[in-house]
Amino acid sequence: MFRFVTEYHKDDGCLYGGEVDALDFEHAQSICDARGKGETVIGQLYAVVSAEHWTADDATRFAQALADDNPDPPLASEFDS
Repeated sequence: MFRFVTEYHKDDGCLYGGEVDALDFEHAQSICDARGKGETVIGQLYAVVSAEHWTADDATRFAQALADDNPDPPLASEFDS
């Protein structure tokens, strides 16, 4: 399974994010639909980075490095360590 990120609005009008583990994008959206919160799958999670004092340029360089290497997405279990 892979980990996907989602977004949804609560009654307070604010936008929130979530995660779902699924086999593919369609499976992830079906799980979200079953939750009944109005979640939309917006992408696949490739990395979780805790980096204090990162700038937008740092984030752009990191994302570009992932794109350049064209890595396969990690399994959801890799995020649970």
